[in-house]
Amino acid sequence: VGFRPESIRFRPDGSTNVIEAEIEQVTYLGETEQYRLKLPHGDCLKAFEQNPESLRSVGATVRCQIAPGDVFVLPPTPSPSPSQP
Repeated sequence: VGFRPESIRFRPDGSTNVIEAEIEQVTYLGETEQYRLKLPHGDCLKAFEQNPESLRSVGATVRCQIAPGDVFVLPPTPSPSPSQP
């Protein structure tokens, strides 16, 4: 399953179908901010936000949502056969 970093939307408290993440890194790129987000189980995501409504800082908790139409399924990667290195 995949999605593009700009598909992640930050939502206010009380929103449904969200996952909380901690901001590990913020990079200002002009009118866009790039975030490295750490999920509760330890995996990280990259998110982009154009013209952010508010400044977010490292260590803050955000609520992330991805629209179902922005999610795509990748084909499985075949495993190498035992005879292949």
